[in-house]
Parts: sequence; structure tokens; C-alpha cells
Amino acid sequence: MRVGIGLAFYILRGGGRTLTSNTKTKPNINRFGEVLNETIEKYNLVKQDIADFCNVDSSIFSKLKNGGESSFEKILRIVRRICVLTEPSKEKELMLIYIQGIRQPKNIKCAMEYSDTHNQLDESQMLCDKAFKLANWENKLDEFAELYSLRLKRKRNNIALEEWYEEIIKCKPKTDEMKTFRSLLIMLYYHDSGKYHKILDAVTEVRVSIEELETNYLRFSFGMRLNQRLQAVYLHNICDFEKARTLAIESKENPVGRRFVAYANLTIGLSYFHDKTSSNKAIEYLQKSVDIYLEIEEHDIAMTILEKIDFIKIFHGIDISFDTIKHQQNKALWLILNNKQTDGLKILNDLDISKGKNPLREYIKGLATNDVTYFWESLITYINERGDRLYGILPRDQLLKLGEREIAINGYYDTKKVGGRGV
Repeated sequence: MRVGIGLAFYILRGGGRTLTSNTKTKPNINRFGEVLNETIEKYNLVKQDIADFCNVDSSIFSKLKNGGESSFEKILRIVRRICVLTEPSKEKELMLIYIQGIRQPKNIKCAMEYSDTHNQLDESQMLCDKAFKLANWENKLDEFAELYSLRLKRKRNNIALEEWYEEIIKCKPKTDEMKTFRSLLIMLYYHDSGKYHKILDAVTEVRVSIEELETNYLRFSFGMRLNQRLQAVYLHNICDFEKARTLAIESKENPVGRRFVAYANLTIGLSYFHDKTSSNKAIEYLQKSVDIYLEIEEHDIAMTILEKIDFIKIFHGIDISFDTIKHQQNKALWLILNNKQTDGLKILNDLDISKGKNPLREYIKGLATNDVTYFWESLITYINERGDRLYGILPRDQLLKLGEREIAINGYYDTKKVGGRGV
């Protein structure tokens, strides 16, 4: 993927046009400058060395201490250099203080993207409120505030996925940045609703729109968002596991935030899903993903990945105690694979009543009964509705094993872009 490569170096070492400040001194900006200088002194760092590495003038430190505001990119480069020389946790502390005091529209826009990718919900809300207040026909901050507010609303589970998508579609931004961001949010909807094949339709247009943006933090971050969506396409839809891992490694090497690293580990882990000889690798990377998601307080995602870890252990015959399995569907799988089909099917049927059917559950029912109807239903749902060929491998292999017509099975499975409910 071309977007994103090399831009990490830009962010860390400088480059692009210089952003100047005409903003009056603000108390919390002044506080950032004071804390920044105190940190440098505490760790006996040399300001000139930091400035040289970050490609900024050393006078920036006194400017910030006196309440001046500099560009978001410069501040982030300085903060991240200090973190390398001291403690990684310093980034969160320093950037939160900086974000609370910014006033320049360009910096607010970058800070909104930073806060969103770092899952800083309170700061995101504060920035959206500030953007709405400062918006005018020239800076177009209201466009940014509208879309990032919708993103925040979804993150806080204050809106259902389908309703959220409808609200995104209603937005008609005029700035190139927010047109691109809107497209990325639509791709996120495809991802979260399992319509991986739909992401393919949007990739080329979104990639071009990102490449045409001004070279700055937004362009870099949007590039990494696209990288994340492409990981999903190559993992779930195309099943090119090597390409998915390559994209994930690129994301880890050029991180916008910890969430991107967590997702990259998830991709790498799932890329080994079907390889029994590499099941330990799958579990290792999935656990790394869980650890980061817990660290950034995305507990629901972490719990979902823990369910995947248990599934892999049960599926590949790795020793696991029934009492340690938390998810009912995984308990059913364990029971069925341990010759307790009746107990397992009861759990699955109860889940169907309480939660509705899903293709993985239909697959597990097939394992319990050897009824090809369940495997066909699972395969058709995975491929026709979701374009998820990664999980479609499960029912496909069982149908082949049970002697179903190979041409009919592959006719479904090998279609890379199929049906779905559309948009």
C-alpha cells in the first residue's frame, strides 16, 4: 500500500509546510509549555538535540513556555522524541495537556483525529464542542465536528450500527479531508457489519483521495486507517494471509496509536487461524492484541478476541478446561467435540432463541449432526451476506469432507465479491 509509507518519518523528523501561530496566549497552553520544559529538565535532556532531531528551531521551547502555540505535527514530534528518551507513557500525559489548550483550527483538526485514534473520548468531546464554537465559513470546523461527533457517538454505543451508517450518509462535507474521512467511516461500517467485500469497491477511490491531501498528520493517519481496512479485506475476503500480515506489520512499524497496533496483532493472529501447526502463533498475537485493548480500555473488543482464542484452542485440540471457557458458544463446541452432542446442541438452540442465528453457530450444529444443511447455511451466510471467506473455510472444508459436489461448493466459496444487502 502506497499511502502511509514514509509519512511516519515525516511525522517524527519534520517536513512539509510550517504552520505559524497568531493565537493569543491561553493559560492551558502555557501549562503545556511549563510541563514540557519541566520534563526536559527532570530527565536532563538537551533541548538543542531534541530540536535538531525533530527538525524544529530550539526557540520553540521558550515560545511554548511563554504561552505560544505551535503546530500539532511539531508538538507530536517533540513529545514522541521525549518519550523515546524517557518513558513511553509520557506521550499520553503531555498530549492531553496540549490538546486541552489548543485554539488554532488546523491544530484542532489534527487533535480530533489524534484523540479519536487514541480512544480519548472525553478529549474528543471537548474538541468537538470547541470546533462547533469556533467554526466559520473559512475554517470549516463544523464539518470536522459533525463527523467526529458521530464517530464518538458510535464509540460510546449511543447509536445502533445501521442508524449510525444512515447518519454518516446524510453528511455532505465540502472539505477534501472530511470527504475522505466520511469514506473511511463508511468503510468502517462495512468492516463492523461484516461486509468485507464492500470495502474492495471503495479502496481505489479512498486511496487516491488520501494521496491528494496535503502532506500532514491527517494524511498519515487516514493512510493508516485505510491500511487497517485493507488488512480486513486481505484477511477475511481475499484470504491472502501473507499480504494481510505485511499490511499489519507496516501498521505496527508506523503506528498512529496503540489501537492500530492492537488491530495489527489481531490480523496477524487470525491469519494463522486455520494453520494447526501455527496455532501457538495465532494465540500469541491474539493475546498481544487483547493486552493492548485492555490497556486502552476497549474491554468489549478484548473480550471478543478472548472468545476467538478459546475457539482456536478447542478447534485445534489444544488442552483447555471446560470450566475456564466463558462464552456459551465455545462451551457448546467443546461439548460437541468431546462427544456430548446433545448438551452442546441445547446450548446452541438456546442461543438461537436469545440472540438469533449466526453462521458460526450453524457450522457447530453441523459438527454435532453431520447434517450438510447446517454447513450449507453457514457457508452461504458467510459468503453471500458477509464476504467473509476466512470463516467460510470452516463449512467449506466440512462439505468437501462429507462428499458434497466440489464444483457447487467452490462456486460459492471462490466468488470474491458477492451479494450482501448492499448500501
